[in-house]
Amino acid sequence: MAGQISLHATATDFVTASRANYLRQLRSRRFLGRLMFISVVAVLLMTGLFLFLGEGWWDSLFDGLYMALIVVAGILLFLGLTFLLLPRRVRRLFHQSKSQHGEIRSDWSDDGCVWHRTGGEQHYAWTDYHRWFVARGCYLFYLNDQLYQFVPRHLLNAEQDADLHDTLMKSGLRRY
Repeated sequence: MAGQISLHATATDFVTASRANYLRQLRSRRFLGRLMFISVVAVLLMTGLFLFLGEGWWDSLFDGLYMALIVVAGILLFLGLTFLLLPRRVRRLFHQSKSQHGEIRSDWSDDGCVWHRTGGEQHYAWTDYHRWFVARGCYLFYLNDQLYQFVPRHLLNAEQDADLHDTLMKSGLRRY
């Protein structure tokens, strides 16, 4: 089916999309695998260090696990602070990017998506996108792992939302 939406994206819409992207990245297997790898390396390094310093095997292992837990807690604290500061950064960037303030019209069909702006049009077949993701507040269309376009869900009526979701499901595009 074909659908269309016309919107003036606000700073809040950009914050919603950025939060959805950030949380999707944190839930990814790649991130969780890296976190596990860092944890194992921290345990091995700290256990080896304590063994080198003359601690017993069990004490070194316990201390290594404790230090790895501190490392993971520090990483999670940093990620939490980044999430809390994300709206401020996104709003600042939105206000600096005057080209984002105009009207955008998005048309979608079984073939792809067209983005209309005052400066021109962009035509994308669904195969041009890397993946897509649906969050509570928006749809994200990824051009690569970091670059995305979005449609705020609060601007879609129930029929448009269902149509866009069905079109994406039928497109063959991989979903995050």
